[in-house]
Amino acid sequence: MQETVKKLFDAPWKAEEYKHGKGAFVVRNNGGYLVAENMSGQDSARLACLPEIYDALLEAAAGECWSCAGENTETILDHPCPKGHDEDCYVAKWRELLRKVRDGE
Repeated sequence: MQETVKKLFDAPWKAEEYKHGKGAFVVRNNGGYLVAENMSGQDSARLACLPEIYDALLEAAAGECWSCAGENTETILDHPCPKGHDEDCYVAKWRELLRKVRDGE
């Protein structure tokens, strides 16, 4: 996982059963702080993967987009497509979603 992603999410995240049990799970960030609570085991495991999913999609967007392939994955979200394909490119949709997640929108 890229260092910028680790910092952004305080990752990695970990799903664990709540200390009082009873089938309730929580997700904690790398600092041990709660990200979410009162979840099922499956949902907590899914949510705990969010930083890794973000990292993987960021890497895929940088590698898949022929017009952005030379850009650093840390800056790809801050610049529009240099070829002007932001309207009709599926990778542009990935980039926009990643930017929203990064910026907390």
